Amino acid sequence: MKRFTSPSAIFSILSSLFALAAGIFFYSVDGKFGIGKVANYWDPLVFGLLIGSIIAVVILLLCKLPGFASFFAAAAPGLAIAAFFIGMNGARGAYWHFADQGYEEKGLDPKYMTFLLMMVVAFILGEIAVYTRKYHRVKE
Repeated sequence: MKRFTSPSAIFSILSSLFALAAGIFFYSVDGKFGIGKVANYWDPLVFGLLIGSIIAVVILLLCKLPGFASFFAAAAPGLAIAAFFIGMNGARGAYWHFADQGYEEKGLDPKYMTFLLMMVVAFILGEIAVYTRKYHRVKE
Protein backbone atom coordinates (compact mmCIF):
# COMPACT_ATOMS: atom_id res chain seq x y z
CA MET A 1 0.00 0.00 0.00
CA LYS A 2 3.01 2.25 0.54
CA ARG A 3 3.55 2.54 -3.23
CA PHE A 4 0.18 4.36 -3.56
CA THR A 5 0.72 6.76 -0.67
CA SER A 6 4.08 8.24 -1.57
CA PRO A 7 3.94 11.86 -2.80
CA SER A 8 5.20 10.80 -6.23
CA ALA A 9 2.48 8.16 -6.58
CA ILE A 10 -0.23 10.56 -5.44
CA PHE A 11 0.85 13.20 -7.97
CA SER A 12 1.15 10.53 -10.68
CA ILE A 13 -2.40 9.39 -10.04
CA LEU A 14 -3.70 12.97 -9.91
CA SER A 15 -1.96 13.72 -13.19
CA SER A 16 -3.51 10.66 -14.78
CA LEU A 17 -6.95 11.57 -13.48
CA PHE A 18 -6.67 15.04 -15.02
CA ALA A 19 -5.50 13.43 -18.26
CA LEU A 20 -8.46 11.05 -18.11
CA ALA A 21 -10.83 13.99 -17.55
CA ALA A 22 -9.26 15.80 -20.51
CA GLY A 23 -9.66 12.70 -22.68
CA ILE A 24 -13.31 12.28 -21.71
CA PHE A 25 -13.92 15.99 -22.36
CA PHE A 26 -12.17 15.74 -25.74
CA TYR A 27 -14.38 12.78 -26.62
CA SER A 28 -17.56 14.51 -25.41
CA VAL A 29 -16.97 17.56 -27.65
CA ASP A 30 -15.86 15.23 -30.47
CA GLY A 31 -12.71 17.30 -30.98
CA LYS A 32 -14.70 20.27 -32.25
CA PHE A 33 -13.73 23.71 -31.01
CA GLY A 34 -14.73 27.12 -32.31
CA ILE A 35 -16.08 28.17 -35.67
CA GLY A 36 -12.88 28.84 -37.57
CA LYS A 37 -12.03 27.32 -40.94
CA VAL A 38 -10.72 24.24 -39.11
CA ALA A 39 -13.18 23.27 -36.39
CA ASN A 40 -12.49 19.55 -35.91
CA TYR A 41 -9.25 18.72 -34.10
CA TRP A 42 -10.03 15.07 -33.36
CA ASP A 43 -6.83 13.05 -33.14
CA PRO A 44 -6.92 9.42 -31.94
CA LEU A 45 -3.33 9.69 -30.70
CA VAL A 46 -4.26 12.53 -28.33
CA PHE A 47 -7.30 10.61 -27.09
CA GLY A 48 -5.30 7.40 -26.63
CA LEU A 49 -2.52 9.10 -24.68
CA LEU A 50 -4.95 10.86 -22.36
CA ILE A 51 -7.14 7.81 -21.70
CA GLY A 52 -4.25 5.35 -21.50
CA SER A 53 -2.39 7.44 -18.95
CA ILE A 54 -4.38 6.25 -15.93
CA ILE A 55 -4.19 2.61 -16.99
CA ALA A 56 -0.43 2.73 -17.51
CA VAL A 57 0.25 4.58 -14.24
CA VAL A 58 -1.82 2.18 -12.14
CA ILE A 59 -0.23 -0.88 -13.80
CA LEU A 60 3.27 0.55 -13.28
CA LEU A 61 2.52 1.33 -9.62
CA LEU A 62 1.15 -2.19 -9.10
CA CYS A 63 4.34 -3.58 -10.67
CA LYS A 64 6.36 -1.56 -8.14
CA LEU A 65 7.84 0.76 -10.78
CA PRO A 66 7.05 4.22 -9.37
CA GLY A 67 9.82 5.87 -11.38
CA PHE A 68 8.31 4.74 -14.67
CA ALA A 69 4.84 5.67 -13.40
CA SER A 70 5.87 9.25 -12.65
CA PHE A 71 7.70 9.45 -15.98
CA PHE A 72 4.63 8.26 -17.88
CA ALA A 73 2.38 10.59 -15.88
CA ALA A 74 4.47 13.51 -17.16
CA ALA A 75 5.18 12.20 -20.67
CA ALA A 76 1.65 11.20 -21.73
CA PRO A 77 0.00 14.62 -21.29
CA GLY A 78 3.09 16.36 -22.67
CA LEU A 79 3.02 14.24 -25.81
CA ALA A 80 -0.75 14.73 -26.06
CA ILE A 81 -0.30 18.52 -25.96
CA ALA A 82 2.36 18.31 -28.67
CA ALA A 83 0.24 16.00 -30.85
CA PHE A 84 -2.80 18.24 -30.35
CA PHE A 85 -0.96 21.33 -31.54
CA ILE A 86 0.86 19.63 -34.41
CA GLY A 87 -2.15 17.65 -35.62
CA MET A 88 -2.02 15.22 -38.49
CA ASN A 89 0.62 16.64 -40.81
CA GLY A 90 -0.16 20.12 -39.51
CA ALA A 91 -3.40 20.24 -41.49
CA ARG A 92 -5.55 20.09 -38.40
CA GLY A 93 -3.10 21.45 -35.87
CA ALA A 94 -4.82 23.19 -32.97
CA TYR A 95 -2.59 26.22 -33.42
CA TRP A 96 -4.92 27.12 -36.31
CA HIS A 97 -7.61 27.82 -33.73
CA PHE A 98 -5.45 30.61 -32.32
CA ALA A 99 -4.72 31.94 -35.79
CA ASP A 100 -8.34 31.85 -36.97
CA GLN A 101 -9.83 33.36 -33.84
CA GLY A 102 -7.11 35.98 -33.48
CA TYR A 103 -7.48 37.08 -37.07
CA GLU A 104 -11.27 37.26 -36.97
CA GLU A 105 -11.30 38.72 -33.42
CA LYS A 106 -14.02 36.36 -32.20
CA GLY A 107 -12.27 35.19 -29.07
CA LEU A 108 -11.24 31.69 -28.08
CA ASP A 109 -13.78 28.97 -27.50
CA PRO A 110 -14.22 28.26 -23.74
CA LYS A 111 -14.30 24.50 -24.47
CA TYR A 112 -10.91 24.84 -26.17
CA MET A 113 -9.43 26.70 -23.22
CA THR A 114 -10.91 24.19 -20.75
CA PHE A 115 -9.38 21.28 -22.65
CA LEU A 116 -5.98 22.98 -22.83
CA LEU A 117 -6.11 23.83 -19.14
CA MET A 118 -6.86 20.21 -18.18
CA MET A 119 -3.98 18.92 -20.32
CA VAL A 120 -1.55 21.50 -18.94
CA VAL A 121 -2.58 20.77 -15.33
CA ALA A 122 -2.07 17.04 -15.99
CA PHE A 123 1.39 17.76 -17.41
CA ILE A 124 2.38 19.99 -14.48
CA LEU A 125 1.19 17.41 -11.94
CA GLY A 126 3.20 14.77 -13.80
CA GLU A 127 6.30 16.96 -13.58
CA ILE A 128 5.69 17.43 -9.86
CA ALA A 129 5.49 13.62 -9.54
CA VAL A 130 8.88 13.26 -11.22
CA TYR A 131 10.58 15.86 -9.05
CA THR A 132 9.01 14.81 -5.74
CA ARG A 133 10.41 11.35 -6.40
CA LYS A 134 13.87 12.82 -6.97
CA TYR A 135 13.62 15.04 -3.90
CA HIS A 136 12.44 12.15 -1.73
CA ARG A 137 15.37 9.99 -2.90
CA VAL A 138 17.95 12.71 -2.22
CA LYS A 139 16.47 13.45 1.19
CA GLU A 140 16.98 9.86 2.41
